[in-house]
Amino acid sequence: MDPLAGVAHQWRAARVEAAHPEADEDLPGIVDDLIRDKAEEIEARHGTAAGVRFFRRVMASDLLEDHFDEWLRELHATEKTLAAHRQAKQLLLAHHTTVSEID
Repeated sequence: MDPLAGVAHQWRAARVEAAHPEADEDLPGIVDDLIRDKAEEIEARHGTAAGVRFFRRVMASDLLEDHFDEWLRELHATEKTLAAHRQAKQLLLAHHTTVSEID
């Protein structure tokens, strides 16, 4: 699993909170700027691919992980099949962040 996934999740939550109707109207733009700064920092430390992956994970509306979990909840399968799908999910998430990245 991507070691930056937890950091991305925190920034994604901050972005959602900033978009709350009662939040300051400038807050969404400020948070987005901070996310870009963080992506550049990650790029400098871990390479371009990591920076891009972080940015997509935070900004995307079609996160594969969200859709995959929803799909698993709706799937009527045995526990063995669900376990196999969860394993496959880890492999898939190692290469893709969003649904739109998959051909």
